[in-house]
Amino acid sequence: MLEKIRFIAALAALPLLLVAVSAPAYAIDCGKTPPRIDVIQLQKPTEFVRNFTSTGLTKMHEGNFRMDAPSVLGLGGGPMSLKLDTVYETKREGSVSCVRPGGISITFTITPAIMIARNYEKGSCEYEAVLTHEQKHIDAFSDFQTLYADKLKAYVARIARERIRAKVVSNVNVAFEQKQMDQTLKTALDSYLETMQEALYKRQMKIDSPQEYAHVAAQCSNW
Repeated sequence: MLEKIRFIAALAALPLLLVAVSAPAYAIDCGKTPPRIDVIQLQKPTEFVRNFTSTGLTKMHEGNFRMDAPSVLGLGGGPMSLKLDTVYETKREGSVSCVRPGGISITFTITPAIMIARNYEKGSCEYEAVLTHEQKHIDAFSDFQTLYADKLKAYVARIARERIRAKVVSNVNVAFEQKQMDQTLKTALDSYLETMQEALYKRQMKIDSPQEYAHVAAQCSNW
């Protein structure tokens, strides 16, 4: 009987306990203004690499070398990267704060490089023919950056709108929440970079047509 009385007493006190620990309400206006998004295009000077023979370039491009396979005389392209820089805005009221991204900046960098087999001396017909072809890849790389800068900006705007909207958190969790938002952005950017690389590869492959190869070969006779 004693246990039952204790249970009833505790149950009756429960509504009062809930009232006692309820947190005060804070009417924080986080605002609905979307973050400012900037995409900065950075193209580094084209690097010219002459450290490889055609055999070495073939291994680099194909992963192996076969005597019956066509040799790679040059390569044109290079890496691209995305660097994230986010500025957060916080508004504090009592024990809680509103956290929101105020500005998101993406630095879109491409590092063009042209590799020409050292079999061919600089200034020779063969060197110039390969250089002209590889420059087409570099031009396509540069055009791709300009085209995808706008696509990247739209993509980041959508991620910001859908996944990192303003959030009210306790003051002690502000830094943690900012890190979570940053990680969400970084994960999304990594995924989009893979999509960009696939799109660039398809564009570059269109340049390496049989007709283009035949045109390059016809330019010189000392291949």
